[in-house]
Amino acid sequence: MSSKDGHVQKTAAPFQQFEHLKAEAREKVADSALGATNPAKPTIRKSADPSEIRKVLLALAGRWMTSSKSWSVAGEPTVTPGTVDARLILDGRFLEQDFSSAMMSKPVNGIGILGYDDAKKKFVATWLDSRSNGIRRGECTLDATGKVLTINWSPTSRSAGSPVATTVIQRLESGSRRVSEFYEKGADGKDKQFMEIVYTK
Repeated sequence: MSSKDGHVQKTAAPFQQFEHLKAEAREKVADSALGATNPAKPTIRKSADPSEIRKVLLALAGRWMTSSKSWSVAGEPTVTPGTVDARLILDGRFLEQDFSSAMMSKPVNGIGILGYDDAKKKFVATWLDSRSNGIRRGECTLDATGKVLTINWSPTSRSAGSPVATTVIQRLESGSRRVSEFYEKGADGKDKQFMEIVYTK
């Protein structure tokens, strides 16, 4: 009800307008969190197409015979055979690889995981093996052909001294052959290849 001088009506209108503005503000905050303020650039990241991820990973799946060539010592490289059993896991979103070989006449077993990170918008990888207690993490770049994967691994100490970052360039040459080249920075700052693994089916 209003008073005869209309005082209540004059104060009620600004109050109602204030409540309306607060409600609008709350809606804008909620919309922003859901990415509705700009449909063209949603705040919430969309997941990558699982079928495209699966296509990349599936090309690396299966049982592979390996031939590892190492230049860890001067002279002729050391060549050792091995195997990799790679399979898709978690609805095809990740590739798990079980590696078995030898290094310096000692058995080496390793486990690698490769998958696509929606937040980073790139493939990422992890690696752990029986030579150490560390878990290596890598970020990957896939070329336009989808057949060359470059992995930049976090620095680690393969021997005494400062941690060394490693880059692996993996080329899928065919459905039955792929080659991985391993590089690290030398004392002169240049990339130096220290290992190569050839995978065949």
